[in-house]
Amino acid sequence: MSTTAAPAPSPTLNPAPGRRPAVRSAVAVIAVALSLTGIAYLVQGDPAPAAAPYDEFALSDAQAVLAPALLADRVVGIPLADEATTATIDRLVLQTTPTSSPGQLSLLGRLLLQRAAVTGDAGTYGRAVAALDRAVALAPDDLAVRAQRASARITTHDFTGAARDAAVVLAANPDDVAGLGAAYDAAVETGDYARAEATLQNLGRLAPDSAPVLFRRARWAALHGERATAATLAARARASAVAAGVVGTARATYDLVIGKLALDEGRYPVAVAAYEAAVQTAPGWHAALAGLGRARAASGDRVGAEAALAMAADAVPLPDTLSSLGDVRTALGDDAGAAAAYGTVDVVGSIAAAQRTYTRAIVLSYADRGTRTAQAVRAARAELATRRDVYGNDALAWALLADGRAREAVPYAEAAVALGTADPRLLAHAGLVHAAVGHRVRATDLLTAALDLSPTFDPLLAPRARTTLAELTAGETS
Repeated sequence: MSTTAAPAPSPTLNPAPGRRPAVRSAVAVIAVALSLTGIAYLVQGDPAPAAAPYDEFALSDAQAVLAPALLADRVVGIPLADEATTATIDRLVLQTTPTSSPGQLSLLGRLLLQRAAVTGDAGTYGRAVAALDRAVALAPDDLAVRAQRASARITTHDFTGAARDAAVVLAANPDDVAGLGAAYDAAVETGDYARAEATLQNLGRLAPDSAPVLFRRARWAALHGERATAATLAARARASAVAAGVVGTARATYDLVIGKLALDEGRYPVAVAAYEAAVQTAPGWHAALAGLGRARAASGDRVGAEAALAMAADAVPLPDTLSSLGDVRTALGDDAGAAAAYGTVDVVGSIAAAQRTYTRAIVLSYADRGTRTAQAVRAARAELATRRDVYGNDALAWALLADGRAREAVPYAEAAVALGTADPRLLAHAGLVHAAVGHRVRATDLLTAALDLSPTFDPLLAPRARTTLAELTAGETS
């Protein structure tokens, strides 16, 4: 069930001068450090064809339960979503007993996942998976519940568990779209691209016009450098979601992927517009604000970028958001503000190290700044042991370069660009690795490709790439 909301006015993104995101308590920072920000995880598989229109970890779930008539005239923003979701969760928790039905627990898990997608709180993700664990224990043969847990496990990076659940579902029904979706997500996130491709082909056969399937196909095309195809599929996915009545962060997710594709291709006005649409659809959502900040920075609006990123970091201080905020403040000459943002990343990193958990954003932040580089290498190498995708290879290559081990970085840098992914960061990182070991031709090609694709993709990395490319070109002509 879904509802339609009136369009939101454009939010004001002008914090007071000198605003700094606070370093939160250790408990809160741990929650942030362990939370997931990838937009891929906001999308599950479709229900059976006879069911209601597909709903993701959608705000519409809680809203429809709470007050569908009221919401038709109200903006679907984060405060309203939190109010609706919390009220419904509280009622479900009160009703939940050791004899609760799998359906009750499944709904509770779905709403907890929905709330976690908004708040970035790892504890809420854990509660969702726990509710679904109970549901599966009560109904081990319920394929829908098991597929839901598989999708939930993706959000906590339990890719092995997700793949195992998906395998159980697909053994019983090879055409189960939700099971195939979870299997695809687990495969692509761990770099098992052959399995991911075969699974995606099945998804496309079974649900060619489904928004989540189109979403996955768009990201797959981008991963393989098929830029025009990716943009077309992303637009189709968004249109399908809108037609299905998806609202709030679930709808905004599609704007995020459109924005990211445009940003990576240097289509900065398109990227800014897409992220602004996401902010309008889900006012206050940290992921939309962070994307808007990065797009504004690339377009040259560093003041606007700082405002949006500061708001995102205040809402949910994720390491990648804080790193971007620090970079923009550095480019603005605000060294004290940059230090505050980077310092929070370092606090998160220290706690993550103690817990033996990492996010790639922390590794990349260390490598970008040339700090704790040996620690970054260890963390990147440990993750790559089980998650061998192109971005894992990129993180290790970049950390090795920062740690003064450029020759060791070369094979990982090459693995990061092996699929032809149209991501200027991957290309720039690989180009700088090759430049460091004297591979002039390869470095020139990679750096040129990165800057041709998106000339100002990052406030600090793009100038570094441009300077290195100029030095390489000067060397060729001298």
